[in-house]
Amino acid sequence: MSKISELIVEIEKTEKRSRLIAIVLSTIIIGFVIVTGYLINEQIKDEYVIEVQKSDLEIQKAELQKIVIELKEKDSLLTAQNTRLREVQGRLDNYWNEALKSNKIKEYADYLLKAIKGDEHYDEAIDRMNKLAKKSGFVQITDSNGTPYLTPIKKIDSDVTFYIAKKAMRIRYGVIGDPRFSRTSQIGNRVVRVNDVVRLDEKFKTGRAEWAKISHDL
Repeated sequence: MSKISELIVEIEKTEKRSRLIAIVLSTIIIGFVIVTGYLINEQIKDEYVIEVQKSDLEIQKAELQKIVIELKEKDSLLTAQNTRLREVQGRLDNYWNEALKSNKIKEYADYLLKAIKGDEHYDEAIDRMNKLAKKSGFVQITDSNGTPYLTPIKKIDSDVTFYIAKKAMRIRYGVIGDPRFSRTSQIGNRVVRVNDVVRLDEKFKTGRAEWAKISHDL
């Protein structure tokens, strides 16, 4: 084979090697580009996820801080309420002790007007009021023009109704103007004074006036 032929063969071999190398390099480059693109894309995704997670954490942190603040405010409010309730309870104990000392319906009613249903002595106070209401008689609830002499104490939660006097009245044996009562004179010196408390047992209507049978400790 001539030198020229050998050179051609050598060149062809070199071209083949170069072409193969080029193909390999191209494949590597393409692969690198693909991998790089994938990695970049994943990195972007990761960064996005991280940012989203970071944003979520910031929101959760803010919400937790808000909850902590609200809890502190509630705790402060509950503490203040507890302090006030202790003060109120202290005053209620004083009212209760005063009622026990006097053992009068009026003082027990005064305690009940300041207490709430469920208080330690609430039901006991009502029970004592009913036991003290041993005497009975008749007085007006309203006169003929509607002026009230007695008004119900609506704040006392009881099965029976207690009334407070708005006008001083003498207690009578019966209802004036009602023929069912043959005796309506005054019962001695027994008087319902302003702010006295009595239990109303029965109502009577005579003309435009309204009367009541009361039980009391006066």
